[in-house]
Amino acid sequence: HEMSGEWSLFEKLLLVELVQRHGTGNWSLICESIKKHPLQERDFEYSPKLCSKKYNRLINSEISQSNTREDTLEHLRKVLTCALIEELTQSVSYKTSQINELSLKIKNQKQLDTTFRKKRERSEPDQERDTHERKMQQSEDIQSGQKKLISLPKKGYQKGSPSDEAPDPIQLDSTLKNVSKEASALQTEMLRVLKPISESKFSHFFLNPVDPEDAPNYYKIIKSPADISTIKSRILSGAISSPEELLHDLLKMTQNALIFNPSRSAIYTYAIQLKKVILQETSSLFTQEQLRSLPSLETNT
Repeated sequence: HEMSGEWSLFEKLLLVELVQRHGTGNWSLICESIKKHPLQERDFEYSPKLCSKKYNRLINSEISQSNTREDTLEHLRKVLTCALIEELTQSVSYKTSQINELSLKIKNQKQLDTTFRKKRERSEPDQERDTHERKMQQSEDIQSGQKKLISLPKKGYQKGSPSDEAPDPIQLDSTLKNVSKEASALQTEMLRVLKPISESKFSHFFLNPVDPEDAPNYYKIIKSPADISTIKSRILSGAISSPEELLHDLLKMTQNALIFNPSRSAIYTYAIQLKKVILQETSSLFTQEQLRSLPSLETNT
């Protein structure tokens, strides 16, 4: 509003109510009351003359338009009140619409961000990842092969011969190939066992790490998280190199869900069922004697 412009509905209603309260003989008090009202937003010097002039215009306009016998001032107050309520209702409706639209945009943006992140993770070149993991595996195989070579009997060994200084290169290559084949076979078998677990109808909540946005307190409670995608990566990198380590990580994954989630939740139920699938699928990795000696294979939760 400009200083000489149209008064707002709120200002008009406030002026009429103050005149009802103080009458038309104290315009200075009315002006001060308008300026100091807690809901007054406009920084404007209301003069007694201006307030009196505005009031007279309102009254004259109301008299010329009204057909009611009701007190003119009271009727004017009611008209202004209804108009102000309508104005505020429209304003609230518009603001609510803006808020809903903004909330929808935020929700859609979050979904787009999540979808983009998942696509980016899935689109990572498999060849580059496999090459990296193969190099790590080969490095571990070489170290393991060198340790095994130390304990191998040296046929035809004679003190002071060249073999006393360094192992036979042909023998070293053969040993490393055997070690690599054994490690690769076990790795393949563990991945084969992991496949039906990941494809189980109970694995939905366990395929990827828990998103902190979905469960803000998860990583404060669960200090050793586990999920199927991470377990697969650990197998490929050689971090999981035995059936016992694989079983330990899988059971830890379901146990984390049982600890964090309420007993009546869907995730809790899925964790119990997935644990049974894990025990069934991994049993092929162990001998009967090993199965009996593994307390973690107990099915109670």
